[in-house]
Amino acid sequence: MENVRLEEMTWEDCKAALEETDLVIVPIGAVEQHGPHLPLGTDAMNIKYSALKAAERCNVVIAPAINVGVSQNHMDFPGTITLRPETLIDLIIDYCESLSAHGFRRFILLNGHGGNNAAVELALIKLRHRLPGHIFGHAYGGRLKKGADYCLEDEIRYHADEGETSRMLMTAPHLVRMERAVKETPRSGSGLYVFQASELSNQPAFFGLPRTKSCTKSGVFGNALIATPEKGKTIHAAIVDALCEVIEKLKRIDIEVFDE
Repeated sequence: MENVRLEEMTWEDCKAALEETDLVIVPIGAVEQHGPHLPLGTDAMNIKYSALKAAERCNVVIAPAINVGVSQNHMDFPGTITLRPETLIDLIIDYCESLSAHGFRRFILLNGHGGNNAAVELALIKLRHRLPGHIFGHAYGGRLKKGADYCLEDEIRYHADEGETSRMLMTAPHLVRMERAVKETPRSGSGLYVFQASELSNQPAFFGLPRTKSCTKSGVFGNALIATPEKGKTIHAAIVDALCEVIEKLKRIDIEVFDE
């Protein structure tokens, strides 16, 4: 394909693309505060950047991104836009049913915002019931980047931090205000929330996401000051490599005998 972006294709281009692939990536982001130094659209911009690199490498299609997600916990900060989880679920279903009508059968819901995870996974469950003979996968950027964790120095890897700032220094450096970047250690007044990378996976229960304003004044969780473009390049590369592995795995599956 000369262009993998669905929104930039004509209908004839899309018809031709469907003769090459039935796999489509649906990027899902957020519009929410990312500290005083990063743009509100950080999650959407970062995940679209990775999606484009993977789609070009693997010759598959990218649907227009769902830029707004579930961000209620950030609503104390101006500019944040949030959807109800039910709205995001319905939006994902409508997207995928439209794409299915034209012949797409393999879907990667590429999520760049942790607050969307529950809604994306519920949408996937509903889609599997509504559209048999399709494959739906949820790929979360926070998991895809694990191969690059070695390049991060700060123990807090949560939000608007070293990692996200580094990625934005690759994705859209002209939108990053490093002179405004800060280091802030988040605190949970209730003690129910932890933010250190080594402790996040050991939480015995999930209590929802904390109200950001109660944990940090700046909106930064961690140390944005030590972000670099080099770290961003490493993280993006890890995400793209992991995403391409998922894409190639889906390509190899015989969809006619896929275990539904």
